[in-house]
Amino acid sequence: MNKTTRPATALSDGLFRRYSSFVTTNSQRILRESILERIFAETSPPIVILQAPAGHGKSTVLQQVRNESAGRGVRCGWLNLDESDNDASRHSSHLQRLLGQIFKSDGPLLERPAESGAAAASHKKPSDWFIDQLEADASPTALFLDEFEVLSNRAILSFWKDLLSKLPLHVRVYIATRALPDIGMPRLRVASKILLLQSTDLCFSLDEVHEFFAASGTLPMESGDIETVHRCTEGWPAAIQLFRLGLSKKQPSDALQRIDRYRPRELADYLTECVLEGLSPDTQNFLERTCILNRLGAQVCNVLTGRSDSHQQLLRLEKFGLFVSPLDDNHTWFRYHTLLATHLRELLLNLHQAKFRALHRQAAEWFYENGMYDDAMHHAVTSADHALSAQILEKWSEQLVTDGEMTIAERWFDCIPIHEVACRPILKRRMIWALIFLRQHAKVFALMGSENPSDWYPDNANLIDLPAVAVATICYGDMAKAFALVDKVSELGATPDRFTAFELAAAANLDSFRLLVIGDFRQSEVRLATAQAFNSTAKAFFTVGYTDSVRGVALLLQGRIQESLDVLRSSLTAQRRALDAPFAIAPLAACYVWALYVADDCAAAVEVLGEYREMILKSAIPDFFTVGVVSAARAYRVLGQHADANSLLCEAEALCLLSRWSRALWLIRRERLSASASPHARDTLPNAVLPQAGRSENWMPFGELATESHLAPIRQLIRQKQYDEAISDIARIAEKHSESAFVNAQLGIVKAILLDARGMHKPAARQFAAALKLCHDGGYIRFLIDEGKPIRHLLEGFLSATQLTGESPIRTFASEALNRIQGFSGQMQDSVPASAIDLGAFSSREREIIDCLRQRMSNKEIAVATNITENTVKFHLKNIFGKLGVQSRTEAFSLVSHIK
Repeated sequence: MNKTTRPATALSDGLFRRYSSFVTTNSQRILRESILERIFAETSPPIVILQAPAGHGKSTVLQQVRNESAGRGVRCGWLNLDESDNDASRHSSHLQRLLGQIFKSDGPLLERPAESGAAAASHKKPSDWFIDQLEADASPTALFLDEFEVLSNRAILSFWKDLLSKLPLHVRVYIATRALPDIGMPRLRVASKILLLQSTDLCFSLDEVHEFFAASGTLPMESGDIETVHRCTEGWPAAIQLFRLGLSKKQPSDALQRIDRYRPRELADYLTECVLEGLSPDTQNFLERTCILNRLGAQVCNVLTGRSDSHQQLLRLEKFGLFVSPLDDNHTWFRYHTLLATHLRELLLNLHQAKFRALHRQAAEWFYENGMYDDAMHHAVTSADHALSAQILEKWSEQLVTDGEMTIAERWFDCIPIHEVACRPILKRRMIWALIFLRQHAKVFALMGSENPSDWYPDNANLIDLPAVAVATICYGDMAKAFALVDKVSELGATPDRFTAFELAAAANLDSFRLLVIGDFRQSEVRLATAQAFNSTAKAFFTVGYTDSVRGVALLLQGRIQESLDVLRSSLTAQRRALDAPFAIAPLAACYVWALYVADDCAAAVEVLGEYREMILKSAIPDFFTVGVVSAARAYRVLGQHADANSLLCEAEALCLLSRWSRALWLIRRERLSASASPHARDTLPNAVLPQAGRSENWMPFGELATESHLAPIRQLIRQKQYDEAISDIARIAEKHSESAFVNAQLGIVKAILLDARGMHKPAARQFAAALKLCHDGGYIRFLIDEGKPIRHLLEGFLSATQLTGESPIRTFASEALNRIQGFSGQMQDSVPASAIDLGAFSSREREIIDCLRQRMSNKEIAVATNITENTVKFHLKNIFGKLGVQSRTEAFSLVSHIK
């Protein structure tokens, strides 16, 4: 089968047959056959977007497409989106339900078997998990997404953009939206993957208006009257439906007398009033008392109306076509159409404000008692009952925070006066957690009444408050105070409830971080095991991300870089279901970028940054923020993207100022200034004294390790020939961090440079050989490359001294480092300058792949984009490398990225 041709599934057969046997009809709908024929045509694209304002029948068309698809044997999943879908964790759970509909599963879906080898080593995007699930079974599948316009979260929109660009061949997606979605539509259009149906496509034709009135059973209308309705409404389905409903007690000629006075949008209000006037007092009362509900169920409607037959009433309204539609196949929940609901709510609010609020309060209490907290909060806030709102949020916040749905917690927190939250200790503590993870510092300070976490609780405060205060303190840059607080957390009880287990997991992560900073790897691992146990009890998926971040860094510092990469990559893969919740993904992505840079996989580091840049820049803890930003900036520079590096550092610097992170600000500003300084000037930059506030001189925080700030004073002493002082500093640091292969490798290189500078060439050679072995065993090739020319002759000396021993892994390692320091002289001496590359020397397929390389695509992505196999991609890459005179993807990218 040609890879560009979609399979001839049930989606494309039966083009000219009627669709009615598969569509549930009632008095409010007609079959949109002309639209269905376009959608189900054999050549129809796999993505269909229905975009129009309210009242154009988008949901009705979507339902007809679903019914037709189901009748053809296609598996269908339907998702009604709402504002809560802008929270990544909530949207993730909705996606699980969507897949559950498709695969007829009530529980969470199982992951596909873990990948190994090259597949496991490649970076995967968040949408890949969802695609993996869809590809588990190649049966024809259709996804239906209604009210897509509510999505504004950039990470979630990016998820859908990426998913649609890589949509499996057996899957079709149907989207209804009021606004054009930001999902990469231009690219999809160019690729002929999208069918866009807008207002003019969705409006009724004159023939459809004739059919509509003929099927509705209303009073007979003359052809001229129908033409007048079509002309005045411009075929707008909502206005036509409202006009029909208004005929229940009027002759068509009477109803048409005033219709010419209104434009279509104004017509809706007029016709709605006409419809309501024609209803019985009992129905009017039902509509008035239930119009406040976003979703209508029999029991809540019974409470609001005082009746016992609400379910039958809802079914009657649906049958009558009064803009009521079911939300599920069992007809348990319903909703009013936006036009009708909006009109009724505005009428109720303007004429009976007290009644409006009382109904919302009743609804809030019912939803609260039945555990439907989202609906309960909406109605409580709308009723302006702040005490009830705070009561509901206090109950709900345990689930929200533990499940990582922080943005939902923040959204409702913003709707409640701050004093209502502050007077509730449990709610206040939970909101601290949500707000600090979201880095909403100003809101935390306002809630707690102070910018100093030490002032939040008295010294004799309950120990249960300590985890939140400790984590908040380190997020605000006071490492010493945070470490002192977290050291007391172990005194808490050992049988916590779910939320306390979540707090203790976070505290154990912080304590493990503390132990790494002071160089105690053994105890750090013990605390990580404790954190893992609490993670399991709390079922707090996102705190596992912090646990794995610290574990990945511990492995990196112990010289186990491949294990570090595996842990971080695996955890990022597991977190894909969270769709990039910044507080969960940020530390993992930042540490992964750091490990990739140390391993000299700069192209992958930049790729990960491209996927998670926004998340990394939202890191709540300064050290994670710093290692991600600095490592990514250095990777950019290695690839020749100096402007990108500078832009990233400038943005990070501004964020540090806003967050008042003095230490992170110093490190990042120094990194930015050093980029334009000579290697010798790098360690003598102005303000070369690291701020000591909130830290100890014996600690080695991650941010300082990544930026090598601990080495700068030593290098400066060597240049000033203050060798004894330099040796003393090296010894002091080595003693405190004797278990860290990372630190010892760095110090070993600097000590070799010191000995060489003193003229002690043989000891220097021995010291360098030992340091080289540490770098080789730990995978720290960037230590050598970044040290640069000062160690070039040491590398040359090592290679010369070991020449007679024959080739070995460590000699290959040293040769690679030397070649990189010499500017690829051993590998790129015959390479072509970017400005001199003649694209005419490349085949059309090779030029296509070069364009993919410039976009930093993986081999798998190139294969999909160019419709060839991965093996063919590798064949073309080999030819491209030969023509460019390079031997690696990184070298090729550094050249082709500059081609205009």
